[in-house]
Amino acid sequence: MWTALSYLFEKVTTHFVKFGNMAEGRTVLLINDGKVNQDLMEKYDIEYTQLLFMLRQQNIFSLSEVKYALLEMNGSLSVMRKSVEEQSSAFSVTVIDKGRVLEESMRGRPMNKEQIQKRVKEQGLKSIEDVAYAEFKEDGTLYILPKNMS
Repeated sequence: MWTALSYLFEKVTTHFVKFGNMAEGRTVLLINDGKVNQDLMEKYDIEYTQLLFMLRQQNIFSLSEVKYALLEMNGSLSVMRKSVEEQSSAFSVTVIDKGRVLEESMRGRPMNKEQIQKRVKEQGLKSIEDVAYAEFKEDGTLYILPKNMS
């Protein structure tokens, strides 16, 4: 009986692709051409801290270094870095997560909340609350990822 059920399940998942994706899972493109897909992050319940942890495991310390990132069916992350010309190798620290300034991360850094607010406005956003994620790099740059404005 188990053999029959296993065979039937295999046939159903290969014949009905949508059902197969639902039953077996699928690879998801979380970062496409350097842009984080925030809808998929929310759908798969992935926090920026989790994403950054998975990147650090691959010796990547900044979202700005990533060209593509795939969330695999087993929960691992496959990453393609940007070319050397497209990225800076400066170490970075998360300073904004989901529109909230992380004061602890900024401790000992030459930047305060007012300076961050100024940089956010320079990039065309109204306030820190409009930022999904931001990291301050040791070279003085601030990498900002705006929230989806849907």
